[in-house]
Amino acid sequence: MAWLTNYGYRKKITLATSTYLAGDVTNDHAILVVQDSGDSDFWGNVKTDGEDVRFTSADETTELKYHFENFNHTTDDMVAWVKVVDTFDSGTDIDIYMYYGYGAASDGQDENNTYTAAYTAVWHMADATTQLDSTSNGWDITKTGTVSTQDTAKIDDGCTFTSAGRFSNATLGDNSHSAFSVTGWIKLTGGHEATSGNEYLVSKESGASNYMYISWHSDFGNLRFYCTTNGVTRKLDSVKTSWAEQWYFIVCSFITGTPGTLKIYVDSVLDNTKSETIAAMGAGTSQDWNVGAAPNAINECDGVIDELKYFQGSVLSLDEIKLIYRSENQDLQSYGAEEEPPVTGQYFNMKGYW
Repeated sequence: MAWLTNYGYRKKITLATSTYLAGDVTNDHAILVVQDSGDSDFWGNVKTDGEDVRFTSADETTELKYHFENFNHTTDDMVAWVKVVDTFDSGTDIDIYMYYGYGAASDGQDENNTYTAAYTAVWHMADATTQLDSTSNGWDITKTGTVSTQDTAKIDDGCTFTSAGRFSNATLGDNSHSAFSVTGWIKLTGGHEATSGNEYLVSKESGASNYMYISWHSDFGNLRFYCTTNGVTRKLDSVKTSWAEQWYFIVCSFITGTPGTLKIYVDSVLDNTKSETIAAMGAGTSQDWNVGAAPNAINECDGVIDELKYFQGSVLSLDEIKLIYRSENQDLQSYGAEEEPPVTGQYFNMKGYW
């Protein structure tokens, strides 16, 4: 048994990849790790600021990049994101380890490097005002109007929209690009809204001939993925038209080609797809990248948005979508009992002799 030097305790975290994946995922992804007030052994031995928390790969000693979305020893809540570098094996579950219990440890977080270059932006939607991008790209989104922040959400905190505000970035998506995926957790207020028209979740317009949006279409009850490139519009509506007041994991993917494709996934299941010749999204600076509103800052949504991610330049595979969904839904991970380091030497005390 290997052990990370100086650490007094650890837990094995098993990722049920063989249960949920049809094929191996070789790209690195950030996996959610949570400890709550029910994990009394962890909270009884970890430092009050969490500086002694470390994560390792299956070999038990290779340290992994990670960061906290939340670490609160008063309420006993930890939400951490850990970059797993081992292949997510569809045939065999994989393990990582969480170490703690080292009083002299200093903070080991590396937020930016928790995410590979494939992650263009990661918004945990848990900040009080501006929603900070956890990647090294710095695509922070700024609040305009009224949005309720730090509300209870799917994963820690999220943002509640009430048709009165949005978040935006002036330059994200201005470049020409041929592929992207957007993922996020959405909970509509009161189920699907009865008002007419679109309630925009995400939108970007780089020019009159190039724009995209993801919205709820209230007339028909569909999730709508709308992309216009070089003046040609493609519209894909979800087959699903009934949306309860609960959390849904939504993924929309776009890739150019002959044919190119638009795809909508709901809770990691392909809901609808469209294949035809699709040109790349053109460059331009017409409108901001918006969360919770249309490109012209109207038709804001009513609902809660949490854990929004943007991948530009590639699209997620179905198994990557399953992996992210199961991790964020906390189905993927199971936590072993607290362990202590092995005894490296033994002695016997018999009649005063060692």
